[in-house]
Formats: sequence, structure tokens, C-alpha cells
Amino acid sequence: MTQEGIPGDGERDLLWKILARLGSIHDTLGLTPAPQEQPMSDVSIKDGSSAQLATVTPAGAVKVDGSAVTQPVSGDVSVDNFPATQQVAGSVAVTNLPATQPVSGTVSVDNFPASIAVNNFPATQPVSGAVAVNNFPATQPVSGTVNVGSLPPVSGAVSVNNFPATQPVNGTVNVGNLPATQPVSGAVSVNNFPATQPVSGSVNVGNFPATQPVSIAGTVPVNVDATITALPLPAGAATEATLAALLAKLGTNYGKTVNFFPLAQGAAGSTTIAAASPGNRHKVVGFMVTAAANATVQFFSNATALTGAMDILARGELTLPVNPIAVAMQTAVNEALNITSTGGAAKGFVVFLTEP
Repeated sequence: MTQEGIPGDGERDLLWKILARLGSIHDTLGLTPAPQEQPMSDVSIKDGSSAQLATVTPAGAVKVDGSAVTQPVSGDVSVDNFPATQQVAGSVAVTNLPATQPVSGTVSVDNFPASIAVNNFPATQPVSGAVAVNNFPATQPVSGTVNVGSLPPVSGAVSVNNFPATQPVNGTVNVGNLPATQPVSGAVSVNNFPATQPVSGSVNVGNFPATQPVSIAGTVPVNVDATITALPLPAGAATEATLAALLAKLGTNYGKTVNFFPLAQGAAGSTTIAAASPGNRHKVVGFMVTAAANATVQFFSNATALTGAMDILARGELTLPVNPIAVAMQTAVNEALNITSTGGAAKGFVVFLTEP
């Protein structure tokens, strides 16, 4: 391999001889040669076939191709003279950091939004270590049972001035240092006294009613004045004489005119018990109806039904006891009282009144 522009061994010897000869001439003539700078060009490096392998620039850069740009590197490159810290421009993505990072010192974060809504935290959070809270109110409500067995003992008097004047008490309270009598203000309800109480001394009762019920067990002897033979009756009391006068006033059938109609149908059909009476009604106060076969009977005021169709079994009967002052049914004014049978002839009687 040869380097273009660089002399070989023989050429170098000749060159040195020429330079030495020139030097002696300069010395003989007393000339001082002016220094001159010679421009240098690139040095090419070729192989035996004159194929250019690389070029060395005057600045000392080695170009292996004609691009003069950065070249790719394959394999590992060990660089041990980089400074401990490097400047980075742009964004750096790091994907192999652990999920949590330890933080030492104070971390100031000033770009958080004013409010952050977090709705997936559990209702309660475990707390490890001591938590200092200095904004609790002076007193706290307590629900449930409080165990004060681990509190230190209290020496001396404890003054409590915010208890209400009265306190509810549940259960039995043993008080051995109260005086024998206590003042009571207001009403006191006592419901466990026995039914009767012993009384000693005089009892002044001014609000009892004038008379009191008295209950006495056993037999009580009663003294009766022998001169009393009869007690007078109160005014208007019923006597035999007053009852007789009352019956006389009522008369037979309570003073009512009772009409009796014998019912004797030859065959099933309609029968007029009483024709229309001007200004009056016919009022049924009793009846008894039978039939030889299964039948029905029904009372009418003219053609208006006063009852439904009442069933009578063969050789049975349908009865309404007679009571002159108890009207069972009545016709309209100026209308006839009729009875209609079906299935068999109806026989018996009907008792009625004819009056307004």
C-alpha cells in the first residue's frame, strides 16, 4: 500500500540531499529564507488496486465515504469520559421506573387544580403511626360505651358546672346520706303504694262527695220499725185500677177494626182480598197460607208487588202471626189488596186493617 503525495525511502534520501545542498547555498550567500506557508490538501488512502479507502482532511478528520455525515455504529460503544450529568433537550420517556418512588425532602406542587374529586376511595382509610389533629372542637359527642378504666386517678375535688339541674336515673340508686325528709316541688306520682294505708291521728278531708258507696262483706243486722206497714207508691205508679182503665181505653185489638178474609182458591191464580177503599189503605197484620202442591204466593197493591214470590212446599204453610199494631205491608191509597198463587191453589186467611 502507498500513500498518494507521500515519498518513499529512495525519494526521501534524494529530497534530504537537495535540502542539504540548498541550505549550504543559502549559508554561502548569507540569505535568510522567508518562511512560507504551504496549503495542504486532503490525503487519500488507497489499497493495492488504487481503490480509495479513506480521506484525511487537513483538520484531521477521517472520511470513509464522501458524505461527511454521522455514521451508524454497530455493537457496543463504551464511553467513559462523559460528565456525571448531561443536558437533555425535549421529552424523555422512561418506562422502566418502579410503580412508586421514594421522595426525600419537601416536594412543592403548584400546578394542581383547585379541586380534585376522588370518588373511588373506601369510606375509611387505615392510618399507621400518630396523627396530630389540632382543629377539633373543645368537646366531642360520644356514642356508645366509654371505658375509662385506663385513665389516671383524679386527686382532689373535680368541679363540673355544666350539668343540667336534673339528671335522669335508670335503675336503683342507694342514697344513705340524704336527710330523713326532703322538700318536693310539683306533683309526685307514686304507683307502687299498697291498696290500703294505715292512718294514725286525724284526717281532714274536705273534698269528698256528699255520699260515698259502702261495700260490706257478710250479713248486716237491720232494725225495722214495727209501726211501718206499707210504703206509699210514687205518683203515677201502675196499679190494678190504672191497668184496668188502660185496657178499657184500648179495647179489643187495641181499638183497631180488624178485617178477616178467608182464602180458598179453587185453582192457582189471582184473588182480590179487599177492593179499593177511597182515602184508605189496606194494611196486612197477619196471615196463614197453605197449598196442596208446591206453589208460590205473592201480595200486590193493584198490580204493584208488595212481596216477592214466596215458596210453599206441598201441604206446607206460610204464616205471619197476627198483631194489629204491627203492619207487615200496605197498599197505596185507593188501591185493592190482591194475592196471586202459582203451581197450586192457595188456602188460608188474611187479617188486615182498612184505614188512612
